Amino acid sequence: MTNERVDDETKRATLKSMLGASSSVVAFSNLSGVQDITVAIHIPLNNHIQRIKIEDLNDQALADQRLKFETKWTFFNHIRTNIAISVSSLLLIPLAIR
Repeated sequence: MTNERVDDETKRATLKSMLGASSSVVAFSNLSGVQDITVAIHIPLNNHIQRIKIEDLNDQALADQRLKFETKWTFFNHIRTNIAISVSSLLLIPLAIR
């Protein structure tokens, strides 16, 4: 009986340790995935769009700039959103298990 209790406690301690480590990996994935996309893609796109002198563009050039911006920004925003949702879901699993 005592050995079974020790084994159960060891299993619980091991599980807690594994959950803690995996939570750290998942949290880092969120940080790197979401923030890297923001820094590498969204900020430069936002800066570019702010530098455009709208008054100097005709309607077609303005539409081209808008399409170029929105297509890339939206594509990477969907990726960023999916990473954030996935990571949030994965971080809830250890909380549910505890």
